[in-house]
Amino acid sequence: MDIACIPFSLHTCKAYDPSRKFPSGQIEQLRTMLSDSLSSMNSQPWHYVMAASDEGKTHIAKAIQHPVYAADGSKIHNGSHVFVFCARTTMGYRNGENRNANLPKYHLPVGAVIFNL
Repeated sequence: MDIACIPFSLHTCKAYDPSRKFPSGQIEQLRTMLSDSLSSMNSQPWHYVMAASDEGKTHIAKAIQHPVYAADGSKIHNGSHVFVFCARTTMGYRNGENRNANLPKYHLPVGAVIFNL
């Protein structure tokens, strides 16, 4: 399967089979695509977090506890991998300002990701 074609397939999924895992080679291809994505003025104002372990998925599920996302808990736990996409809301830094000061503090394990595969 060529995962670069997936965004153009207009296919959605409402549930995930927890016994099916996304192949690690395709996950690495996806991570490379995400890391190499370009933006206006080369600012790349985003980052992502990925979770494949049950522990990582549980951390993400706890972080999104909100009525709007109530139906997503099973999707997070049952998906092969979960991706959380994050973006900066401000651009530019003053002299001496910490570049990471404007980024929100997440309580997710390092290497943990909401995009389900």
